[in-house]
Amino acid sequence: MDHHIILLLTILLSAFFSGMEIAFFSSNKLKIEMQNQKGTISGKIFGRFLHRPSTLIATLLIGNNIALVIYGIAAAAFLTPWLHQLFPATLQSDSLLMIMQTLAATLVILVTAEFIPKVLFRINPNGVLNLFAVPVIIFHYLFYPFARLFVALSGALMKYFTGIAIQDEKYAFSTLDLDNYLMEFSQDNEDEPAYEDEIQMIQNAMDFRTVKLRDCLVPRTEIVAIELNDPIPLLNRTFLESGHSKVLVYKDHIDNIIGYTHAYDLFEDPVSISNILRPVIIVPESMQANKMMERFIKERKSIGVVVDEFGGTAGIITLEDVIEEIFGEIEDEFDTSELFEKQMAPDEYVFEARLEIDYLNEKYDLGIVESEEYNTLAGFILHHHEHIPAEGDEIRISPFLFTVIDASETRLIKVRMKVLE
Repeated sequence: MDHHIILLLTILLSAFFSGMEIAFFSSNKLKIEMQNQKGTISGKIFGRFLHRPSTLIATLLIGNNIALVIYGIAAAAFLTPWLHQLFPATLQSDSLLMIMQTLAATLVILVTAEFIPKVLFRINPNGVLNLFAVPVIIFHYLFYPFARLFVALSGALMKYFTGIAIQDEKYAFSTLDLDNYLMEFSQDNEDEPAYEDEIQMIQNAMDFRTVKLRDCLVPRTEIVAIELNDPIPLLNRTFLESGHSKVLVYKDHIDNIIGYTHAYDLFEDPVSISNILRPVIIVPESMQANKMMERFIKERKSIGVVVDEFGGTAGIITLEDVIEEIFGEIEDEFDTSELFEKQMAPDEYVFEARLEIDYLNEKYDLGIVESEEYNTLAGFILHHHEHIPAEGDEIRISPFLFTVIDASETRLIKVRMKVLE
């Protein structure tokens, strides 16, 4: 066979084996398993390699080395006449010719059979696996005896020299696999809005383990509470006006919440609030939301008081608030008010200050810097301004200009926001 054809074939085979190795390691293993469950050819082929990856790697290494050996022989035969013509007779020593052959052959193989295929095959690794599944299984059966021998010998040497026995373990899917799969799925189905809610829900569930109570609590300023010594008629009126089924009870001040009352308890015709007082869970704001859900379920409670690092009341947390972190906003018959938001011009908005930063960035693409120090627009402004502004004040936080529309002595309520840049 012509040396040109042998060189081309061996370069292509080496590129194939090198590229398939990087494609397998870069692929989304969860996607492979799902294709395996669907019964696709590539899914069945690579699904078996998820449980025994060493046999696939051995097959690819053996195939690559065979291709490189043949390539080296063919390259030497091809380059020798050419180098004889290039160098004068006085410089044509065996050592120089071997060095030049090695340099030329190595440069070609590194570029064409290592660098380029590994870059290309990593762009869409799962697609590459689907495309070349059949050739891979053919080479696997062709080299199977050698691959098994290679794996057994490698394991024996490793155990002899290190005392460590190497065994193939079933691949354990991680959240990273699921996250990558969701990203690919959303990109492939970006024109299908029907999937958006389901994808967002799964993403919320994945992120749930990192959510802390400070991210989902009802702030202190919105707590509906009553003092322990207040009369029962006032408690009854508080239930009616708030629409809540539970009202917190404090002693002397809001930072000393001692329990809560339930609307059902009023049917017992209590004499005082202390007669119907129920204990309440008290937790730090740094507690993870999933741990709070576990505690709610274990103790059969649905409301807790969240305290800051100084022991003061930061807000309250309910089972509904925690669940909403996964399933999104849950409407009930008392959720009648919505936070105000309106775009007045391409670069001008009016927002209620309680709106969350991540929500505004996602909906309006504002690029507001997010931080663990604050969650809402009010928190962002106060973090930079460092005191509560008055109505009509203008605050510049590059690249934004905020004009206070409404504010009280204790909190920022509504602002006009203009994008300056």
